[in-house]
Formats: sequence, C-alpha cells, structure tokens
Amino acid sequence: MGNKAPTITKASGPGTISQSSSTFSWNGSDPDGTITKYEYRKDKGSWTSNGTSKSYTWSGYSEGSHTFEVRAQDNKGEYSDIIVWEFTYQKENEQPPTVTKESGPSGPISQSSSTFSWNGSD
Repeated sequence: MGNKAPTITKASGPGTISQSSSTFSWNGSDPDGTITKYEYRKDKGSWTSNGTSKSYTWSGYSEGSHTFEVRAQDNKGEYSDIIVWEFTYQKENEQPPTVTKESGPSGPISQSSSTFSWNGSD
C-alpha cells in the first residue's frame, strides 16, 4: 500500500490589513505516519523550513498584494497540498491633513458678509 500524503488546513491569517506584521497558523496531520516539517514560501520565493512549528509571523512586507503558502512533508517524503493566504497591505493614514487659517474675522462682527481664507496640506 502506498504512502498517503499529509493534510494541512488554515487556522488563521489576514485579509486586507494595515499592520506591517501578520501571523499565519495552520494544522496538519498524516494518516499513516508523522509530519516531519512544514515549509513556507513568501511571494513565490523559495520554500523555507519552519520545522514542526504550526505558525509563522511575517514582518516588514511592502504595501500591496502578497502571497503566503505552506505545505507539510511527512516522514516518507510526501508533500501535502499547498495552502495559500492572499492578502493586501495598506498603510493606515499615519498623519492627518493640516489646515491653517490665513484670514477672516473672529469673534462678534457687524457685517452681513465675510471672507475667509485658509491653506491645507496632507
């Protein structure tokens, strides 16, 4: 009887986020042996061993779309299907815009119309 591949499922991970760090977690099992390691791949790069740890924290990615993938390998060398998280990093608005008064009355006035001017920047 041939070796059965391990299986792996997502436990948690991000969607559209504003944090520059995300933790991915998963669960795995092997019906006829043991999982010897998990491997992850970031943005279609090289597969990297994560040992037997079932989570990984990715920090410092750039703004935009990213892909995080995980696979398991069992004690007979068979790989699981790959699970994939696709997420988008959008920085939060770090500084609010500013506005400064240039001219215009303040306090009680006796005219029926007034002119105000201001400058704004972001």
